[in-house]
Amino acid sequence: MNDRGSWYWMDSTGAMATGWIYDGSSRYYLDDKGNPTAQGWLRVDGNWHYFVDGRASIGWFADRGSWYRLDEWSGVMLTGWQKVDGRWYYMLSSGAVATGWQSIGGTWYYFDGAGVMATGWKQVGGSWYFMNESGQMVTGWLREGDAWYFMQPSGAMISGWQSIGGSWYYFADSGVMATGRVIVSGRMSSFADSGRWLGYVS
Repeated sequence: MNDRGSWYWMDSTGAMATGWIYDGSSRYYLDDKGNPTAQGWLRVDGNWHYFVDGRASIGWFADRGSWYRLDEWSGVMLTGWQKVDGRWYYMLSSGAVATGWQSIGGTWYYFDGAGVMATGWKQVGGSWYFMNESGQMVTGWLREGDAWYFMQPSGAMISGWQSIGGSWYYFADSGVMATGRVIVSGRMSSFADSGRWLGYVS
């Protein structure tokens, strides 16, 4: 009903409606005076919702440069881990989707510019990192196929000569650990199957 330029919803008894209203596929929230929330964020029963032209938003939406995810039915702002179309995202306590490096539960994860959690190899800032199938950044020894790599405590892949556990190892520019006989800096070196350097070969 329109009354002097303002719209109101009336229930089946003709009384002015308040609270949540469902109109087809759209949801509205009316205050105790029957006025709908027109635009922006509103906290209802402890949960955050976002309204555009009076309608409660659902799914993905952008606000002030950040992306948010709202429940597809209730419109409640989501936080924490969310799986959407087979991809994992992490929504911060503010509701904004996480991007870049994030420490979650004491473990590091990497999220691309769209907020998708990375798995496998990822180059960030000129260094290579490896995230396991759960998205957790790997440190220490890493076996991929038949090759061994070593990831620093920062997660960055090692290359070149490295002393690990009191022994010397050599890692190619690709990060692959050397075994057998390999020419390094013009000299033939011998490496055990474990990668430990055995010395130069005459």
